[in-house]
Amino acid sequence: MDIKLVTPKAEDYRKVDKLLLQLHNKHASDYPTFYNELDNFNSQKEYNEFIKQECRIIILAEQSEEVVGLLWAEVKEKFQNRYMKARKELWLEGIVVNDCYRNLGIGKLLMEELIDIGKKGDFDSIELMVWNKNNEAINLYKKYFEKRATIMTYPL
Repeated sequence: MDIKLVTPKAEDYRKVDKLLLQLHNKHASDYPTFYNELDNFNSQKEYNEFIKQECRIIILAEQSEEVVGLLWAEVKEKFQNRYMKARKELWLEGIVVNDCYRNLGIGKLLMEELIDIGKKGDFDSIELMVWNKNNEAINLYKKYFEKRATIMTYPL
């Protein structure tokens, strides 16, 4: 399989929106208290703004002009204060791979590209939050990340 990693272009809107919608609606199904089901993730205008943000890293995985996976992360700089040390972090907001292309190493390819970007960009770490029911993502992340916190909810 010949997978190319590329940056998104305006004309990728429909392909990218389809993948983001797949990820979002999985979250909406697993956690309806937090998420609404959507028919589209972004408008074309919102997408164009999304891909232009300088503090955002977006990587598309393409095979034969088809977008089969994507990753996006945000650059977060934390400034030193009395309590905290300064840190330059990449926050991994999401990875999604088209259902038909799962278990072919695309998530790994995207993850390793982000790690490479982080090392070259002199970042201190890559951080993320993952939902408990997202077993596919958890299994991928366990290969790279160590758990350092737990988010808990008390529903009222």
